[in-house]
Amino acid sequence: MLLPWVKCWLSQHLYGLGLLISGDHDKAALFSLFLLLPGVILHELSHWLAAKALRVPTGRLTLGPRRRGEALTFASLSIGRTDSLRKSVIGLAPLLGGTLAIFLTARWGWPFIPWGSSPDEALRHLISHLGEYARAPHLLLLLYLLFSLSNGMLPSEADRQGWLPVLLFGVLVVLLSALVGFVPRIPGEVTLWIFRGLEYLTLALLITLVVDGLFFLLIYPLERLVGAIRGEEVEY
Repeated sequence: MLLPWVKCWLSQHLYGLGLLISGDHDKAALFSLFLLLPGVILHELSHWLAAKALRVPTGRLTLGPRRRGEALTFASLSIGRTDSLRKSVIGLAPLLGGTLAIFLTARWGWPFIPWGSSPDEALRHLISHLGEYARAPHLLLLLYLLFSLSNGMLPSEADRQGWLPVLLFGVLVVLLSALVGFVPRIPGEVTLWIFRGLEYLTLALLITLVVDGLFFLLIYPLERLVGAIRGEEVEY
């Protein structure tokens, strides 16, 4: 629940830092795009792969900051018209692709993470072995990649447009099943895989929040320092 708010704050203040440094909105947008580029590419690539897998036609991919009203977008991929179910899956693809990318990146940089354990055990391992994590090779590159990839994993407002019909249909099916007394039996192995997937998703989000917390401690003081030097302040 914290993650969307954290991502919104970081995106705004990253743009604000670029604005204070450059004094120009276009340059501030390019500054943000440059820092978030791996996550932006991952986001659109996830959409493209999901669309191809579901046989939904795709159009042109554009990369570069664009303003749509008050919103700032860094890239866009045109998707052909399709049904709500496939549209919702395509919209969900960045979350799945981002989770996988975070795991692969963290596993490359921190191979000693106890991946087979539960999220709370992995978090306790991170806290108790903080020095080992901090001494990992290529630490700055690792933190930057995790920060950028995690910023591109959350579905945008446009990505969530197809979710409501699918969600309402799912709720209707559950209610009707309960009314007629039909309770489907889910095999134990399937349940185990579902819970294991949710545990890995939770661990990826915990890693994201920890890394975002470190960048919060970097971006906010730096923004205040640059603002004090220039005698200016960004209003959000």
